[in-house]
Amino acid sequence: MSIIFDNVPFVGTQRNELRKLARSHPGFDKWRAINDPTNAMRRPEIVKAIHDLGLESEAEKILGAPQTSAAEIDPDESLVPMDKVEEVCGWTSDSSENESEGEEMEAPTSEASAIDSDIERVLAPIKPFLASTLVATIESSLRPIVIAAHKPAQVIERQAPVVLKEGEARHAARIGMTTMAKAFMVGGARGKRPVTLWNDPLAPKVDPGYVMDGAAMYLAASAFEAGETVWFAGPAGAGKTTRAKEYAAITGRGFVRIGFNHSTEMIDLIGQPEPVPANENGGVKMVWRDGVFTRAIRRAGTVILLDELTGSPPGTSMAFQTILDERQLTLPTGEVVNFADGVVVVIADNTSGYGDESGVYAGTQSANGALVDRSARLIPVDYMSAFLEAEALERRTGAPQAACIRLAEFAAKTRTIQAQAGSDSRPFSIRRLIAFANATHRDLLTVDEAWSVTTLSRLPEADRESMRQAIKAHFDEKAYARELKGEPAPVEPTQGELSQVLQDGLNESRQREARATFSKA
Repeated sequence: MSIIFDNVPFVGTQRNELRKLARSHPGFDKWRAINDPTNAMRRPEIVKAIHDLGLESEAEKILGAPQTSAAEIDPDESLVPMDKVEEVCGWTSDSSENESEGEEMEAPTSEASAIDSDIERVLAPIKPFLASTLVATIESSLRPIVIAAHKPAQVIERQAPVVLKEGEARHAARIGMTTMAKAFMVGGARGKRPVTLWNDPLAPKVDPGYVMDGAAMYLAASAFEAGETVWFAGPAGAGKTTRAKEYAAITGRGFVRIGFNHSTEMIDLIGQPEPVPANENGGVKMVWRDGVFTRAIRRAGTVILLDELTGSPPGTSMAFQTILDERQLTLPTGEVVNFADGVVVVIADNTSGYGDESGVYAGTQSANGALVDRSARLIPVDYMSAFLEAEALERRTGAPQAACIRLAEFAAKTRTIQAQAGSDSRPFSIRRLIAFANATHRDLLTVDEAWSVTTLSRLPEADRESMRQAIKAHFDEKAYARELKGEPAPVEPTQGELSQVLQDGLNESRQREARATFSKA
């Protein structure tokens, strides 16, 4: 690094020449994309570009400054790393420059002196015992820390509110009440319990194909009405997401699903500051942008589904302990965002928070017990009964009722067999059954083709053969094909009818024998 270049002022034509020098370098475009996306190229950016691109010698020729070798520099001399010039000197990326007049801002020295004094105060007791090169190394490591301590607090503007379409409510509001009986078909005394209705224009539409299980919905809805967090635990395709979404649709609440995986970090969820143009003349400023979770908790009445939370890094899942307990989120800006009125959180997971030992849901973590405890209710969600599943199939596919009943009963039997055998294969979900029914009823695929593309192809090779055997043993393809066409099942004769047929056949045989004997006579 050239100390002479750092301390030589440049103005007017020299600054333009230095810009041209940096921009002519083959690596400039890549450097600019990372370090100067707005292409401001003011003094701090010019200095950093010259150093990063190794153009000190050419720059000093432009400035007419003498060359200084590294050997001539006293290692004990306090140096300011170039990536910290902006903080130390007080230059900002959106500070104004008057290029036409060639005016240049002078770097303040008081703050730099204070930084040097703090570093010296730390090093003074140990300097006599260390080599100068080691002192220089320690100093360079300390300097960024001291600079950060001297740097004033960063001012970050809040983002402007989202502009909604004309006629949409900026925030959802409570608009009335209904009962559990009317909303969710809940019977008995429970059916008289109140349910709040909202008017969120972003609420999902009610699914006409959803089959309501009133008793199961009540377990969650009664907790939601009290503002409590609920944990849904159950296998993939059992209906965890649809139960939460249908509750939001019926009650007019907004619904936000947030999926988690091994790379999900809190910054993805809460937001971060982003650079935006400061004004028409260039420069940038930092503006805070809410993440998906922060936006959701600001909106009244929203149902927030945290899907597969145990699949996220431990640090991410643990962060929700405090958030769910206090029902508030503290942003890096210092702003405290409280959950808006009526916001409820649902954790939907393939496990009950203690990881997965079957191998089916790879990547899930054992959640901290404190996180599981933040849920007022942990509700097991299993597959629907064959009766309800057949009704759901009929509604969603339009396939004949008899064919839907056969599919649902086959799925239930297969799940039972797999559970008893301790199989790790994913059992038939309602999604797979819908796909199979659509393939055969709507798209006219053969039964073998439909099983292949909707089910078998999704299984590991080791499990495909066992599934083929289960289909062969427990699924009557001919009967299903006949039911798809709406043809009646063949009528099997009763025992009495069989006996009569045999008797009639015997009598006819005897009559033939008698006639034959009479003819011979």
